[in-house]
Amino acid sequence: MTKHTPGPWQVTPDRTRVQTADDAIDYQIADCEDTHFPPPLEQCEANARLIAAVPELLEALKTIIQAFDTTFNPERRRQVLEDAKQAIAKAEGK
Repeated sequence: MTKHTPGPWQVTPDRTRVQTADDAIDYQIADCEDTHFPPPLEQCEANARLIAAVPELLEALKTIIQAFDTTFNPERRRQVLEDAKQAIAKAEGK
């Protein structure tokens, strides 16, 4: 079991913070808006998207390693790659 807050995580409506996506577990994961030295809003939003995608990116990487260490069938490998692409798209805000 991991030590970090379980995912999924989501960007808050103000697009500068990250919190758990599970209503039963309401935790703030990160606040990307520094009040002393605020980055440009676009950069702050991009940071929040990247952080929110971390659980999916970690899971995708673990699955890819497993997929290529073992003999998955071709359909399973395609699904693993699609999951990884979706995690990257989430991180990039697509």
